[in-house]
Amino acid sequence: MHHRKGQELVEFALVVPILLITILGILAAANAVSANTQITQAAARAALDASNTPNTSNCVDAFAAAQNAVKEVATSSLITVTGITLDCDTGNGGRHDTCSGDESTVPNSSLCPGANGHFQPGNLLTVKVTASVSLSLFGNGPSVNLSNTGAAIIPGTP
Repeated sequence: MHHRKGQELVEFALVVPILLITILGILAAANAVSANTQITQAAARAALDASNTPNTSNCVDAFAAAQNAVKEVATSSLITVTGITLDCDTGNGGRHDTCSGDESTVPNSSLCPGANGHFQPGNLLTVKVTASVSLSLFGNGPSVNLSNTGAAIIPGTP
């Protein structure tokens, strides 16, 4: 019988690390899925808020609205937003006006060279949110880059 107890201890010592690694992997995957959902929702909300900005034709105001929406929705501490890009299909021969920055960019006219005044009612406004998501549950560790896009038509009469 004494020999049997030793065997149980060895089996326990072999199984527990595998079980813990499996559980941690499942938790990391769940966090990545949650972060992807937040980034998807942030992009959709950013497009909606940017398109409904009172002065949408001003790219700086539209970018600020998108940036605020991303900050409100992508709240996980595992998410670091690395890019927010607004693209407006002006309907003018395939011309697209863009402005981009990140979570901490101070919105100003240099973000949108040539875009101010071109975000008009009826145009399709697309917002792409790019983020780095940490897969580690305990601080620094591996990360994955995710990006999602949201789109909205700028309301009003073209």
